[in-house]
Amino acid sequence: MKCAELNDIELVSYLAGMGINPVRVVGDFHYYLSPLRAENHPSFRIERSRNKWTDFGIELKRKSFLDFIMAYRNIDIKEAVRQLNNQEISPAAYIRSVDLKLEQMPEPAKVSIYKNARIHSAALLRYLRLRNIDLDIAYRYCREVNFKINGKDYYGIGFRNDSGRFEIRSPYMKAAENKQITTIDNSATVVRVFEGFFDFLTFMTLHKNNPPHSNYVILHSAHLMRRKATQDFLERHDKVFLFLDNDPTGDKYTHEAISADGKRYEDRRFQYATHADLNEWAVDKAAKAKQKEITCKIPALLKMLLIIII
Repeated sequence: MKCAELNDIELVSYLAGMGINPVRVVGDFHYYLSPLRAENHPSFRIERSRNKWTDFGIELKRKSFLDFIMAYRNIDIKEAVRQLNNQEISPAAYIRSVDLKLEQMPEPAKVSIYKNARIHSAALLRYLRLRNIDLDIAYRYCREVNFKINGKDYYGIGFRNDSGRFEIRSPYMKAAENKQITTIDNSATVVRVFEGFFDFLTFMTLHKNNPPHSNYVILHSAHLMRRKATQDFLERHDKVFLFLDNDPTGDKYTHEAISADGKRYEDRRFQYATHADLNEWAVDKAAKAKQKEITCKIPALLKMLLIIII
């Protein structure tokens, strides 16, 4: 099997074959007690339609099936491919996500927001820092929202869309009152299009000291690219920069736009070509910079210790 084929193996089914089942399922999201470490609260999540997993107790990255095998078995990619090809990893639940008929997902639960305020909860502030979002930027564009789903209380980070309703994110949930795009009109001739609002917040964080004169569209779902409201807003601009996700859906809508008008539309994903989206790239970049800083401090600390010992 090639790496790309191995990553098509359906992770939910693979874990089920190992006797590992979700603690709860919320729409497309399956939550588990992490199989990679000991824990009492489920913080391992699989986004089933994309066959990607995240372990919030380790890092905030969407990972592939191969990444899971390497982490679970503590082996490198070459050994993982060899073991999978030789069926040394058991049980071998080789079910391709493209061939799997997923069970019918329930309709999104109705979200009822009853309060919104300035972001203040320690958990949400920590979540923003982990996602490498400048808090001043978050305060400007987001609110902390309290809401109910099926009678249960939740809270999260809310970002208004053009209907005046909120898109909601927390470390453990995605929700929306009403799925609409968000447009920000600064009377510019250029517009930047982001798939999710964390990518937009990342862009504004990166350019906090010198933001470009630009209008913005936050889709909240790549499929809203085709909405008439989206197209009408984009048509008003001389240039459209696309910052969609690096996945088949992002590819589809990026290529579709460029094929329709290659002079106006431009793919800007080269900056984060090795990552799923702009936010993941920024988080990874910040982590590497922090690690480099720590590494650089070690020689100086050792020198100080030697001086003290002598």
